Amino acid sequence: MLDTKNPLAPITVGSGFIVTVNPAVVLNNGAVVNIPSTIISLTPSATNFIHITSAGSLTVNTTGFPAGCLPIATVTCSSTSVTNVADSRPDFYIVTSSTPSPTTLFAPWGGIVSSAITTGSLSGANKIQVSGFYVPNSVQFSKIALHINTGDGSTADWGVYDSSGTLKASVGGHAVGAGGFDDRNTSQGSVTLAVGKYYFAFTANGVGVTLLSAAGAGTTHTMTFAVTQELAASSSGGALPATIAVPADSWNDGSAQHAFSLHT
Repeated sequence: MLDTKNPLAPITVGSGFIVTVNPAVVLNNGAVVNIPSTIISLTPSATNFIHITSAGSLTVNTTGFPAGCLPIATVTCSSTSVTNVADSRPDFYIVTSSTPSPTTLFAPWGGIVSSAITTGSLSGANKIQVSGFYVPNSVQFSKIALHINTGDGSTADWGVYDSSGTLKASVGGHAVGAGGFDDRNTSQGSVTLAVGKYYFAFTANGVGVTLLSAAGAGTTHTMTFAVTQELAASSSGGALPATIAVPADSWNDGSAQHAFSLHT
């Protein structure tokens, strides 16, 4: 996604060992950090790793991306010139001051929460839970990562619907026998989401499978147009249907949201 109009895009202009990084606003551990347009000086005859540190500073080194940083670019230099600029910006990531613990989860809007709770159980077999999230930039992904709190051997499925209720991607119905981190390929392969509103959806043909979510009131507030809720419609055999009737916008504060990450 090396588009020179994008925030934090690394740009080479003219000659010399420099790269200009576009300005951006970064949410760093809940604090808004303004990154101005910055000229980065590079080291000749080396691979340069441009990144934003966990403290919110734009910098470069020749040793690699440190833990907890936001990668920007990997720039290869010969003794006389810049030979290659590789865009290293991820689609979903936020800078943290430390490595996340197992209970620190990616929330659907790209942030990180420091604790987690269990999303409520389905009220019946083949019911569908949804929660809303917003994609601010075009995102390409082929995997959905989340944390299963409990499993009972039921067939379950999860995926993403667009604002019209059309299924964009899902992992497909599969047996869930145990809890733990789950990083699964989508049945549709590589999928691109344009800017807009979407719904994460979860279903199972039993009621014993539950997912971990971003914590609600009292720990981390979640504000979105559709908090986690169960639809009147049902799936079939623990697999998400091709379409659903999306809920009306209902802005709320304090309800748990499914926690997941979309990535390649």
